[in-house]
Amino acid sequence: MSNHALQEAAAVSELAAAIYLKAPSAELINELKSVFTDPEEFSEEPLNLLLEEYHELFFNPVSTHFICPFESFAREQRYWGEAAIDVREYYRQAEFDPQSLRSEVYWKNQRMPDQIGFEMAFFSALLKSAEAQADAADELLKTARMFHTEHINSWMGEYGARLQREARTSLYRLLGTLTCEVAEISLEEG
Repeated sequence: MSNHALQEAAAVSELAAAIYLKAPSAELINELKSVFTDPEEFSEEPLNLLLEEYHELFFNPVSTHFICPFESFAREQRYWGEAAIDVREYYRQAEFDPQSLRSEVYWKNQRMPDQIGFEMAFFSALLKSAEAQADAADELLKTARMFHTEHINSWMGEYGARLQREARTSLYRLLGTLTCEVAEISLEEG
């Protein structure tokens, strides 16, 4: 994987993670408008509508729009399943602390490691570290490949496609697209 492709994969993963982990704000909307200039991809909508959808999609299980953002729930129909335990072990080995990320207090208080934004942030951190640490790059990329196969590609493509179908705003349809892109990243050797 070229350095440019590595940077691109890390950036897309980091952006998607940030959108999952923080409720929308005027600052986020302005950043997205500067990156996504095509109104077919992203168009500005009222912040109150975006906030409402964020909570309906990711927080409120009684909402008809709720899409549970935890890998264990998506794959095992339960919280704190085998996926969460395995993800937590990846984090421990890499000394990655999701609590240090900028995220809603709600996500931090739950302490469930397999929240989709945490997983994407971890994947991005592995890719960035591989680029920055030439001496450890091979091992970091190996870990990133394994994590991607076991915990991103295995469920996020379907999750992203569902988000694209069910989101009412362009922000969350875009997030669905970014999620599918992260799921489809190829980290082939060579």
